[in-house]
Amino acid sequence: ITYREQLLLRDDNAPLEQKRSSLAVQAHEIAHQWFGDLVTPAWWDDTWLNESFATWMATKASQDVRPNQDFSRDTLNASLSVMRLDELASARQVHQPVHNADDIDNAFDNITYSKGAAILAMFENYLGPDVFQRGIHAYLTKFANGNATAQDFIGTVARTTSHPEIVASFNSYIDQPNIPLMTLQSACKDGRLRFAQSVYTPVGQTLAHRTWQVPMCVDGDGSRTCQMAPPPSTQISLGGTCPALLLPNEKGAGYYRFAEDPQGWTALMGGAARMSPANQVTLFHNVDAAMRAGLVPASDYFALIQTLAPVAQWDLLMSDHRDSFNLLDSLHDLRVTGVFSASDVAKENAFVRKVFGPRLASLGLAPKPNEPAANALMRQYLVELLVEEG
Repeated sequence: ITYREQLLLRDDNAPLEQKRSSLAVQAHEIAHQWFGDLVTPAWWDDTWLNESFATWMATKASQDVRPNQDFSRDTLNASLSVMRLDELASARQVHQPVHNADDIDNAFDNITYSKGAAILAMFENYLGPDVFQRGIHAYLTKFANGNATAQDFIGTVARTTSHPEIVASFNSYIDQPNIPLMTLQSACKDGRLRFAQSVYTPVGQTLAHRTWQVPMCVDGDGSRTCQMAPPPSTQISLGGTCPALLLPNEKGAGYYRFAEDPQGWTALMGGAARMSPANQVTLFHNVDAAMRAGLVPASDYFALIQTLAPVAQWDLLMSDHRDSFNLLDSLHDLRVTGVFSASDVAKENAFVRKVFGPRLASLGLAPKPNEPAANALMRQYLVELLVEEG
């Protein structure tokens, strides 16, 4: 494996972002020894199998090698970020036909890397890590030192894990662009939920009608329920009880967005400060998306930011992943796209200073000896947020 020297020739004083990037790239390239080398795609249209697997595996390896550098939510952040690209009418599908050299070049983008990795993470979450690993092992063993297609991979995993339903679901995700929107149709009754499926569409976009087989995992008061959700609607049973707090996408592992009724949004935002970091990031991105689709008012968006500001982890503010999109980018877009008037911008600046200034004051501008990576990254991104938006 050949690297640019900037990835390898660094010392202990290198910025944490550079250290994390170096490790992630090395893990990604080593993963290609299995996906790309041990088993090689039969044709360029399955380049995504190489790159998505290397991206997905790199996060796992990096977290194991350097648990103190906080890689655990990198796949989640990349998934939520690439949705901003995938919600456009111009978005392409993961499994893109390749007819010439230009098509090959176009395949090496964030849809291949990050959306592909997000789809893998979704099925790992749906099947369970041990079960999914068994399917991957069977695929690598069966096709070792040879060529294979995406259908070889999907079929082998489905047969090995005894989950034939994932074949249609997998194909619905790789063979078309855009994002499913799962909307809770009514309040929970007798432990039953009904979700309607549509295409997530922000205000100002016009998208083609599409449908997916969605592997949904919902979190009700800490109890996890997973079920395949076909179009146009599906009912999920929570075992006869209705939770006080329902998150329709547990830890953001599913590649879909969700919408609730006003009561549901209020409950989620009221419990946001007590959520896990993964669920906090997931909730923020879904409220941001719902606001941009005209499904919640901007007041809910700013109320959620105010709730999360004292407790959120660094990756709610920003991520060092390629093409990331987080809170800083969201506020920036609102400011520069003409949504705010001049007086609104001044109010936004004051809001950012008020809710995030105390967090930076508590951390201080000077790094502390042996402080956690999460604190160092939080300091860096708080400074960027307060300089750019405060």
